[in-house]
Amino acid sequence: MQSANVHADQSSAMDKIVFDRVTKVYGEGANAFRALEETTLRIADKSFVTVVGPSGCGKTTMMMMAAGLIKPDSGQVRVGGAVVN
Repeated sequence: MQSANVHADQSSAMDKIVFDRVTKVYGEGANAFRALEETTLRIADKSFVTVVGPSGCGKTTMMMMAAGLIKPDSGQVRVGGAVVN
């Protein structure tokens, strides 16, 4: 998935969900699959966002990270200003 920058580069108090340079790789070596690579996305509070893309592009991975079900390999996910662990 390519990086998407929504809003300004700097995080603001109005950002509800922030993916900051998030990378997630499944598998290792020749079998490694990069679901997300250096992905940045900022979603403002009270906004409606749709994530669309082909199968395997990282949509479910992003939602699972926002829910705290999986961790990024690098980068940071914040919801309501708090880091998701």
